Parts: sequence; C-alpha cells; structure tokens
Amino acid sequence: MTWEKFIKTYIHHRSLVVKGHAELSLAASVFQYVVLLWLFLRDMLDISRSYIFIVVPVASILVLGGQYVIGWVWDKKGFVKEEQDWITVRNPQIQAIIKAIKKEVE
Repeated sequence: MTWEKFIKTYIHHRSLVVKGHAELSLAASVFQYVVLLWLFLRDMLDISRSYIFIVVPVASILVLGGQYVIGWVWDKKGFVKEEQDWITVRNPQIQAIIKAIKKEVE
C-alpha cells in the first residue's frame, strides 16, 4: 500500500467515525442529562424509583427540544452562513473554484 492510498483510506474511515460520533453523541448526551437529572431529583426529593418512567421521557423531550431551539435560533440569526463563510475563506480549493467562476462570469 502506498503512502497516498494509506492517507486516503485513513481520512475516509476517520471521517466515517467522526460523523457517526457526532450523530450518536446527540442521543448519548440526552441520555446522560436525563440520568444525571434523575439521580439529582431522586436524592434531593426522596421520590419513588418508579417515577423514572415519567422523568426520563419528559426530560428527554425537554433536552431534545432545547437542542432543536438552539439550532433553530442558530439558523434564523444567520450563524450557519457565518460559519460556512469562515470555513470557505480558509479552504484553498473553494477559493480556486470561486476565482474560476468569477472569471467565467466576467
């Protein structure tokens, strides 16, 4: 295996792992928040353990709702475009494409 092929293979598999981690971490973080909330409430309020069947779904909905609202605000305020512009400016391939398109248009 050549060095270039190794690097391409590594980047491909690393990108798959990173994407999977990003998607899975959403569910994992919601679960962790709910468990921490449940442990806090259980110890502070001395509630029956059977209430976990109510606390977990409600807390999950609240956490997911909060994450969605933050994403919605991020989109509505135009922060997504700002982030994309920040990435675009730092990517030489995209800059070359933009320059080529500008030459075509002129």
